[in-house]
Order: sequence, then C-alpha cells, then structure tokens
Amino acid sequence: MKNIVELSLYVNGMNSNSNTIYTRLTKQCEDQFGTDYSLNLYDLKKDPAAAVNQNIMATPTLIRISPLPQLRVTGNLTNMRNVMLALKLLPGKIKGF
Repeated sequence: MKNIVELSLYVNGMNSNSNTIYTRLTKQCEDQFGTDYSLNLYDLKKDPAAAVNQNIMATPTLIRISPLPQLRVTGNLTNMRNVMLALKLLPGKIKGF
C-alpha cells in the first residue's frame, strides 16, 4: 500500500487569492508527491459546518491530515517551501516515507 499525503485547504470563498493558493499547492503536491497525495478543498462560504468540524478560526488554513500527527498552517500560504516546511512535508522530513 502506498503512503498518501492528505491535505485539506479551508478558504472563505473562491476568490483570486484562494484560487492562487489552490493552484500553487496543487502544483507543489504534484511535483513533490506525484499521484500519492489527496487535496481536499473546503469553501466555508458554501459549507460553514466544515469550519466547526475542524475548529477553523481563520482562513486560509491548510491541514495535513496524514501522515499523522495532524499539523496546520493558517494565514499567508504564498511561499510553498515555507508551507511544506511548517507541515513537515519537505523531502526527507516525512516519517514513514
């Protein structure tokens, strides 16, 4: 069984900032993990219950669901290297991979 990186991105509406973050994150994941990742997108304007379920206090928020433990980054997600570093997803930093 392959190890899969699972991420969830929470945004407040699909505006240009949200689209940019999602596009950059998708490219980063494809470059780094190939097909061994899952990226879930939650628009809290359309699904406010998702914020309650994950205790989202601000957007954008990116949560590393797996590998465990869960980690999250909130706020400026424009620098993908820093985002991956904060989520401990840089090559060589992922336990079990």
